[in-house]
Amino acid sequence: MELEEFINKVEPHGKGNMAPPKDSIARHLWESKQLYSVIDCLHPNCSVLDYGCGGDGTLQYTLFNHFPNAKYYGLDVSTISYYDNTGFEIKDEGNSKFRDVSELPNILPKVDCMILGSVFTHLELNSITKVLDETLPYYDNGFKLGFTAFLGESIIYYDKNLKFDYWWIVVLTIDWIKKYCDKHGLNFIVQPYIFELDHKIPLGLTYQNFITIFKKNDKIKTT
Repeated sequence: MELEEFINKVEPHGKGNMAPPKDSIARHLWESKQLYSVIDCLHPNCSVLDYGCGGDGTLQYTLFNHFPNAKYYGLDVSTISYYDNTGFEIKDEGNSKFRDVSELPNILPKVDCMILGSVFTHLELNSITKVLDETLPYYDNGFKLGFTAFLGESIIYYDKNLKFDYWWIVVLTIDWIKKYCDKHGLNFIVQPYIFELDHKIPLGLTYQNFITIFKKNDKIKTT
C-alpha cells in the first residue's frame, strides 16, 4: 500500500491533542506518516508503542481506524509537575495502555514496533542513545523503530529548559544516525516524505523528517 492510499484509507479522527499539529487534517497526516514509517510491522493484531505520546495519545485513534483489534501502548512522563500539565496519566482503556516512560523495558517485548513523534527533537544525544539502546534486543524479531527529527549538517542544541531538562530544538545529522546503526549492525532510511510544520520555530526549520531503523538486510516499505 502506497503512502497516499494509507493516508486516505481512513477518515481523520478529529480528536485534539495538547501538542501541535492542532488542525484535524494536519494531525491525520502527522500520525499517518508516523505509522507508515513502520508499515511493515502493522497488521490486524499488531502492537504499537508510542513513546512520548502526550496526555491524549491520539495516535491510537489513527491506529485503531486502520486496525480495530490492534494494541496501543503510550509512554510518557507521569509526573504532572514535571511535564507541564499535559494531563498524562497511567491508565488502561480497552486496547490502549498508558504507562510511565520508565516502563519502556517492560513494554518493548510486547510490541512489534515503536514510534517517537517529535521526541528526539528535544533530547540530548546521550538520552537518545539510552532510548535506542533499549530497543537493540528486538530487531532480530522484525522490530522496527520510526522517529521524527530535524536533520542538518551538524548537531545543534537550541534553548534548554533548565526546569524540565529538555531542549526546545535539537537537530540531528544523518552521519550520527549512521554511526549508531553501523555500531549495532542496524540499517536506517530517511523516508522520502516530510511533515511541514504548522507553526514557526527558530533556526529556519520548517519540516521534520521521518527515519526508520531496522535490522540490516531486512526489506522495508518506503513509499
